[in-house]
Amino acid sequence: MEQISTIIALASSRVERREIPKAPPVPPTTSPTVTSNIAADAATSPKSSSPSRVLSRNPPPDPTEPQQVEPSQFISSSLAQKLRDTAFRTTEAYVAFSVCTSLFAIASTQAPYKIAQHKGIYNTSDTVPKTAEGEDIGVSDSTYPGTKFWHEYLGLQPTFSTWSQVTFLHMYIAVVRMRVLDRQSFDTYMRHLINAFSFGTEEKMHVVHNIESRTIRNKYLKDLFIQWRGIIAAYDEGLVKGDAMLGTAVWRNLWKADPEVDWQKVTKVVEYLRRVLVEYEKVDDEEILFALLGTEDAEFWESKGIRTGGLFERFQEKIMKQGSMRNSKGMTEPFRPEGEKAST
Repeated sequence: MEQISTIIALASSRVERREIPKAPPVPPTTSPTVTSNIAADAATSPKSSSPSRVLSRNPPPDPTEPQQVEPSQFISSSLAQKLRDTAFRTTEAYVAFSVCTSLFAIASTQAPYKIAQHKGIYNTSDTVPKTAEGEDIGVSDSTYPGTKFWHEYLGLQPTFSTWSQVTFLHMYIAVVRMRVLDRQSFDTYMRHLINAFSFGTEEKMHVVHNIESRTIRNKYLKDLFIQWRGIIAAYDEGLVKGDAMLGTAVWRNLWKADPEVDWQKVTKVVEYLRRVLVEYEKVDDEEILFALLGTEDAEFWESKGIRTGGLFERFQEKIMKQGSMRNSKGMTEPFRPEGEKAST
C-alpha cells in the first residue's frame, strides 16, 4: 500500500510541474485584424461558410470620408469625358459654320446693290459712275426690303463701302448676341463668321467689281479686317458710354466722318441699333435665325410657336413710320438741342 501511495504522489507532482505548450508566434502578415479574424471564423465555423455572411460582417463605408478611386476608373472616366467634349466640339464646328453662313447672308442683304450698265447686270465694261473718292456707284437692289431704309430713307449711296459698313453693323449685332457663349464656342462662331464675310466679300469684288487680281483682293480683305476690329471696339465703347459716343462711331463708319452729315439720320441708326439689340437679346438660341428671317413660311413657324417676320425689317419699318426728318445743320447743331426731351 505504501508503494502505491508513493507512486500516486510522484505522478501528481509531475502533472503540477508540467508546463502548458505556448502557441507559435504569429507572423506580421497574419496579425489579428478584422479581415483575418473573419477569415479564421469562416474557416473554423461551418455556419460562416457562405460568402454573403462573411461580407455582411464588413462595416459600411463612412460617407464623410473620401473614397479611394482606383486609377483605372479615374483614367476611364477622364477619357470618356474628353471623348464627349471632342464629339461636342466637332459637331459644334458644323453647326457654327451653318449658322454663321446664314447670319452673314442675312446681314449682307440689308444694303445690297448691283452694277447695272447698258450691256446688262454685273458688266463693268462700260463707264461706271464713281464717287469723289473714286468708288464705284451701283444701283440699289430693290428686291430686298433693307434697301428702302439704308439707300432711300437714310440716303446712303449704293457702293461697296456702304454695303460693307452696313454688313459690319449687323454682324456686330450677331457678335453681341454670341457673347453669352463660353469662350471656346464664341471663338468658333467668330471664326466662321469672319470666314463667311471673307468669302462673300471676295466673290463680290471679283464678280461685281471685276477685280481679277487675287493680290489686290487680299489687300482689300486685310484692310476690311482691320476696319472690323475697329468697329467692334468703337461700337462697344458707344454701348457703354452712351448714345453720343455710339452716334460718333456710326458717323465715322457709315458717313465717313462727313462734316455736313444730317445728324437726324445718325440718330435713327443709333435708335435702330439699340432697339434691335434689346429685342435680339430676348430671342432663344434655337430661334436666332428664324427671328431674322423674313415672312416666308411664317405661318408654318408661328404655328410651332416660333416668331418670325424679319427682326431687322420690322424695326426699319417702325423707324420710317415715325415721320419725316427735319434737316439738321451738320456739325454746327448739337446732338440734342437744349431743352428737348428724349423720345420714349
